[in-house]
Parts: sequence; structure tokens; C-alpha cells
Amino acid sequence: MNNEYWTRLGHEESVKLLDLKDPARTFPIFWHADGVRVYKHQKCWVYSYSCALKKGPSLSSKLLLLLVRETLVVKPSTHDRIGEVVGWIQRVLQTGKYPDKDINGQSWPVGSREERLANLEFAGGYKCAFSAFKGDWEARVLIHKLQRSYNHINICEHCPACKSNNAFNYRNFSPDAAYLDVSFTHAQYLVMTPPEFHSSWLNVPGWTKDRNLEDLLHVLHQGVACFVVPGLVCAHVEAKLGDGIRLQDLGFELENRVWKHYKAWCRRTKVAGCGHRFNLTRFGREQWGYYPELHSCYKAYTVKMLIYWVYAFLCDEDRNVPNSGNRLRLSYALAKTQWLFDRSGPFLTRQVKDEAVYLGLSFLLLYQFLAVENIPQHKRNWKIVPKFHSFLHLLQYVKRTSRNPRWEHCYQDEDLMKQIGNIASSTHPFTMDKVTCNRYRALLEFGDVF
Repeated sequence: MNNEYWTRLGHEESVKLLDLKDPARTFPIFWHADGVRVYKHQKCWVYSYSCALKKGPSLSSKLLLLLVRETLVVKPSTHDRIGEVVGWIQRVLQTGKYPDKDINGQSWPVGSREERLANLEFAGGYKCAFSAFKGDWEARVLIHKLQRSYNHINICEHCPACKSNNAFNYRNFSPDAAYLDVSFTHAQYLVMTPPEFHSSWLNVPGWTKDRNLEDLLHVLHQGVACFVVPGLVCAHVEAKLGDGIRLQDLGFELENRVWKHYKAWCRRTKVAGCGHRFNLTRFGREQWGYYPELHSCYKAYTVKMLIYWVYAFLCDEDRNVPNSGNRLRLSYALAKTQWLFDRSGPFLTRQVKDEAVYLGLSFLLLYQFLAVENIPQHKRNWKIVPKFHSFLHLLQYVKRTSRNPRWEHCYQDEDLMKQIGNIASSTHPFTMDKVTCNRYRALLEFGDVF
């Protein structure tokens, strides 16, 4: 499996930088960083790592490296130092031998255990190499000090896409979009970025900006789909009831007919349904001038299932409703793309890859068409945010590598964050870091999780 993984990604710049001598005995490592809520209103940063080939429960497939309370973080120095630590760890893991120097480059004390173990193999010849960094947008921007992000006019570190109304506007998904003609290499990105804003992860062998992965959880299930699903439902109900529809009428439809269809679909497909009844507030539709957006009470997995449900809903409701064809095609393209990812293994076959990329791009074009068509109307339905552009880059990554993004999502990483947050919340603030790590270790050793 190791050999297949590195071979499939062999043309990626990061893998070339690793210059692996024995890929068959080198495990790819994912690093994940995110903030987790503790004590209800506080936050701590958690760094964890896992094997890119390992799937399973979070406690048996992920390992905690460290956590630090938000109140103790000195930005950006703390995260920079952690990046240096990760770089040292990865350099050691890639050799497969115990280090002969500490993280500061100093030799171990004479006669110490570390000196005796230096340069001896610690895993029988097996090694580990960096493969990717994962995290939500906040973590990526903060840890890597990105100067091209959703917080800036220039939103993308991969291309010139921006928020300005010019040829490089990120809302244009057509094949001839100007930003598609220009792709920044890692070296070019570093040249454009002032040295003080360079990521400390440059110390990590193999890290490039392209290995800050776009994942389905944050890009699609907590991003794109949160606008698409309510937009499709609201646009359908509004078209069905006509121009005279009132907000009260829309709310009544959501709470009754639409909700009942969803619950019936959940029972029929044996999907765990959400208990939060649809209404105007939870669909972000309290005024006609506001774009619909799912409330945060609908978690990522629920939103993922809503992608499938909304297609079934529109199929059942497609009876002489104006413009229903475009909405149905839009929902089909997104649902089929998700389905192709769900049914496939870690790497997509060429046929599946081509179909998934084609459908994903078709979805973006259809959504753009409906958004442009909706501009002169006072009832807003189709909002385009930077995560749509990230979804485009995710499709380009799939096209380039055939890698199934479902095998790189952050669901289990987020679950580990929840587990760590629960442990940390039961400790005293002054001893949180030490006690949390001790309890986590006890959970691994005596909790029968492996």
C-alpha cells in the first residue's frame, strides 16, 4: 500500500522533495491542527497525526501530539515553534533511526539513554514521511500565515482568483476563467509572500502549500452544500407557489411538507435523520434579501445526507414547476459526485475520476448560471462564497492525482478533537495540559481502544 500511495502521488512536487529511498517501507503521515472548545467558552489548539492509509475510529487511528490553551498562545510565535518541532519529528521519522541530536541541534548528554540509542533503527527499517497538513480554514490561515485567503482580497494561494470585480473574480467557473490560466508554484508563492509571513512548516520535509489539503468536510459539507441545499429547496417552493408567496407560506412549507418528505426519506433509506425541524431561521431565510444558508445546528454528516435527499425531493416534486429542470440537474450533479466518492476506494479509476470531475465542474457552472439569473430578482437564493472556489481546486486535485478526497476528509480528526475537548473540559485550567495528556495516555493504554 505504501508503494502504491507514493507512486500515485509521485508527480506531486512535495513527493519529489521527499526523495524517498525506500517508499515501500515508508508510511505517509497526515498532520491535523484545529481549535477545540473547552470549558464551554474557552479554546485550546490541538495537534495530532495519523497514517494516511489508516481508517477507523479516531482513538485507534489518530494520535495526539500536543495541546495548548488559546490564552497561552503567542501569535504567531507559538504555532511557528510547533512547526519547527513537527519538522524535527518528520526528519527523524524519515530516517527510521533514533536521532543523534536534539531539536536544537545539540548532541545528547554523554552516557544518556538518548546517546546510546542514537542512529539505531526504531521500527525495524520502517520509516514515516510527511504527506499532508489538514485543518479548517482558520487553522490554515493562522498556522501558515497565509496572505491569500478568504480574509483577503486575493482569496487563493494557488491562483490569482480574487474578490474584485475583474477578470480574475473567483465567482467565474467557466472553462475560460482567467485565473485558470495561471497557477502558482510553491516557489512562486514564497517569492510573492514577505519572508516574515513564510510558514514555519517550511522546516517540514515535503511540505508545500499544495499539501494543505482541501477536504470534503470543510469545503463541501460545511461549506458549499450549506448554501446549495437551502437554495434549491427555497427556490423550488417559491417557484411552485408563485410570485405571491409570503415568507409565512415558505415557512409553513418548510415545517410541514418539506420536513415530512425528509423524514420519510430518512426512514426509507435507513439514514439517521436530523431532529432539527426545517424552518425559516434554520434555513437562513428570514428575509427575501438574505441568501439561504443552513444553520450550524445541521452538522456535516447531516448536510452530506441532505445532498442526497434534496435530489430525491426535487425528483418527487418535479411536476410543472418553473425552471425545475436546472435545479434538478444541479442537485443531480452534486449528489452523483458525492456518490462516486462514497463508493470508491482510496484511488479512483480513470472512468470514475473523469465522471466525478465532469459532474463537479458541471455543478459549479449550473450554480453560477442560476446565481447570475437570480441577480435582478429581489428573492436571493444562490450565494457564491470562496469555498466554491476551493471546491474547484479540490476537483483539480482529484483530476491530477486520482486520489479520492473521501479518504482525506477530517471527520475522524474532528472526532478526536471532540474526545480531547471532553477530557480537557474535566480538568483544572492550571493543570489542563499535563492532566489531559496523562488521561489521554491512560485511555490509550487501559481503555481497550486498540
